[in-house]
Amino acid sequence: YQIQLATTDRRWNDASAWLSRLRWLNANSAQALIAEAKILRKQGDLAGSRESLRKAESRGYARDDVQHEEWLIQAQSGYLSNAEERLLTAMQHERDAPEILDALTQGYLKSGQYSKAMATLDTWRTIEPQSARPLVLRGILFMQLSDWDNASASLREALKVQPQDAETELLLAQSLLANKQANDAVVLFRKC
Repeated sequence: YQIQLATTDRRWNDASAWLSRLRWLNANSAQALIAEAKILRKQGDLAGSRESLRKAESRGYARDDVQHEEWLIQAQSGYLSNAEERLLTAMQHERDAPEILDALTQGYLKSGQYSKAMATLDTWRTIEPQSARPLVLRGILFMQLSDWDNASASLREALKVQPQDAETELLLAQSLLANKQANDAVVLFRKC
């Protein structure tokens, strides 16, 4: 549970520390491999995530859970043809809604499906109004569209929800720089 919570909050050091504890209890734990796969996926290391999944499956971890994680990897990669429908169905059964929405949004952004990304983010904000992550992804969406004012506004809103998040501050600095607000951007770059 602690690994999942830290991973969801993108606290990588905490997630890794909890994972180390789990491995200490059982070095060959398939559960630890699935946790590692999730951490790696959320950090963007999709090849490493798939390798951990393969190992977990070889150790007899539940095939449905391994497949679900594979669909998240596919979606996050932008390969939505197989994963999208399955993940939306899983979400209707109230399974990992934030994880699914995150992976789908990233996939939509990678594949240029901005209207689907925006609709997914709106749904996410309805489900989890206190979460900063959909605001960050909305900022990234606007950055991809070169809409610097909306990108900056969304990223500032995310920082109100989750202050001093270095990743969000860095994105905001990039957005400000692109919007020719160099002085504000430099302050944030130094802070990051």
